Amino acid sequence: MFWRPDAYPRTVVLTPAPAVEGGQRSIRFEPESWPGRFVARAGPDGVHAILKTRGHEHRLWMPAALPLGQPVACVVPFGADAACGTAAALHLWRHLSGGQSAPAARPDRKLQRFQQSLRAHDGHLAGGSYREIAEQIFGASRVAGENWRTSPLRDAVIRLVRSGAALVGGDYKRLLRSKHDD
Repeated sequence: MFWRPDAYPRTVVLTPAPAVEGGQRSIRFEPESWPGRFVARAGPDGVHAILKTRGHEHRLWMPAALPLGQPVACVVPFGADAACGTAAALHLWRHLSGGQSAPAARPDRKLQRFQQSLRAHDGHLAGGSYREIAEQIFGASRVAGENWRTSPLRDAVIRLVRSGAALVGGDYKRLLRSKHDD
């Protein structure tokens, strides 16, 4: 039951909301009144919780325990998974504010491929071998389980490095154009 944004990108990080004018409209930390079933467990790194609703589980993490009634804010760490964290926070907010919850965002395969390409290119520029890059992207255990010289992962990493170099070399501009710009 323990998770944090670095381990599970759809974790919503809750913190005390800053004092702002009009704060009476803020959502307050009153999990017993939130729609769904709230289960929490304190850990050495904060409070981990799940808000179970019909068909969905919102995973929450509070770096410090929140007092009941405290207006809450969410924090989305800027990083590779910021879009995923933002979607999870919006989903929770819609649920708690009584709005329609949007379906859980599915990972965009094309975006994941671009991210992997850029990571592979960065690793290559940093002097990493194709095998080291593969271990970072696919996991060391998956790479160790294959004969590296004939592994499809080796070919995939080479393609990722090449496509990352193409993106950095200007190919990214085609991503910014709409289909109607041509």
